Amino acid sequence: MSLRPFLQKHRAPLLGALAIGLFPFFILGAVAVITDIYTSPLFWGIVGVSLATFLTAAYLLLRNIHFLWTTHTEQQRRLEEMVAHNERIDAVGMLAGGIAHDLNNILGYLLAYTDLVEEAVLPGSRGAAHIAEIRKAIDRATDLVSQIHAFSRRATQEKRPIRVAALIGELTKMLRATIPKVIAVRKEIRNPDIHVMADPVSFHQILMNLCTNALHAMQDTGGTLTLTLEEIPGTPSRFRITVRDTGCGMSEHIRRRACEPFFTTKPPGQGTGMGLHIVATTVQNLGGTIEIESAVGVGTAVHLILPAISLTADEKSEDDKGRFYHGSGEVLFVDDEEHYVAAMKPALESLGYTVAACTDGREALTRFRERPIQFDVVVTDFNMPGMNGLELARRIKMTRPCLPIVLITGYTGWEEIPDAARLGIEAVLQKPFSRAQLSQVLHEVLQGRLSFPAHRSLPRAAP
Repeated sequence: MSLRPFLQKHRAPLLGALAIGLFPFFILGAVAVITDIYTSPLFWGIVGVSLATFLTAAYLLLRNIHFLWTTHTEQQRRLEEMVAHNERIDAVGMLAGGIAHDLNNILGYLLAYTDLVEEAVLPGSRGAAHIAEIRKAIDRATDLVSQIHAFSRRATQEKRPIRVAALIGELTKMLRATIPKVIAVRKEIRNPDIHVMADPVSFHQILMNLCTNALHAMQDTGGTLTLTLEEIPGTPSRFRITVRDTGCGMSEHIRRRACEPFFTTKPPGQGTGMGLHIVATTVQNLGGTIEIESAVGVGTAVHLILPAISLTADEKSEDDKGRFYHGSGEVLFVDDEEHYVAAMKPALESLGYTVAACTDGREALTRFRERPIQFDVVVTDFNMPGMNGLELARRIKMTRPCLPIVLITGYTGWEEIPDAARLGIEAVLQKPFSRAQLSQVLHEVLQGRLSFPAHRSLPRAAP
């Protein structure tokens, strides 16, 4: 790091301080030349006072320079660490994106086979109960993959109604499976029907940040982590989430500064000081407030006060997984995963459709050109080697502009595929999706009731 930018930036105060320090010597020199008092005791007394003044000024100047230089160096070091951290996060994001895509494909055909097996099992039997548990596990895995992928790429997802009690339930299950046994995890749900309008990934992140801080405060002594959900008396439109620990607690000075950016009490390399700041910012963006109670040796309670929403009848029934829409017509289904094609072909046939399945975009285009008026709808994967789904859709639309096309993807949905709207694709459906969801999309597309981007990948209702 060069000294020149620092000297240029602080040139005026440096020169001013130097002039102040040397000014008495200029005065003394002039007086000595005029009066010839070199041997006078008064002269040497003045020299002593002047020297002391100069040394004091020089000391203060050097101390100020050292402080400014240290601060400048520390700021540059922090910026370099932040840049390096961001680069690592970007690399993790790229890796997570690829892993999430592959996992969503795997979960997709697991869900498709689960749907097929469910048809062969008597309702109410032990087999049906086992299948229900498999479906729950697939849903949990899907949510986890979505959270990891979206957080790693720092994406902003669409807000949707979230049932807060279910999210807290999933979080406590995950914590119990991962934290040391000396820390107990409890949940107190006093109103299970509270909903909030938020991005699920961001909302999960703020709760996870608070739990991480609480666990850190109890890592040496153990204790109890309690998550509480309750309505605020007298204000039914607002609710409170409390994350409480029995850890070391905070002093009043630390409590007041806890939400400041980059403020942390952790040793270097163990904390960025951004956790509570991110929580506070996210809560404010949701129209809420954050309150912190803490005492040294007693523990800490962080209260999130947020606006609640009331679901309409349409929103409550948005994800009717048990309803199937049977149809007719021929579907051109394209996906480069052979296992996925093998699962989806009988799933579509069970809904009443005739299916022409392909595992390559170029093969699908050839089959379409052989019978361009025979197909009623095209369902194609987005990410395929050779010819991806967008290019396939573009070429099909050149021949039949009105042919409905549904794009399926193992990524996070329509936000990552902006060209889909320009190409006239009717819907983007995110893997994994159930047979009921696919049947609803095809029903609405074929009825002409759905056009992109009004249909945004049939998000599952809040858990």
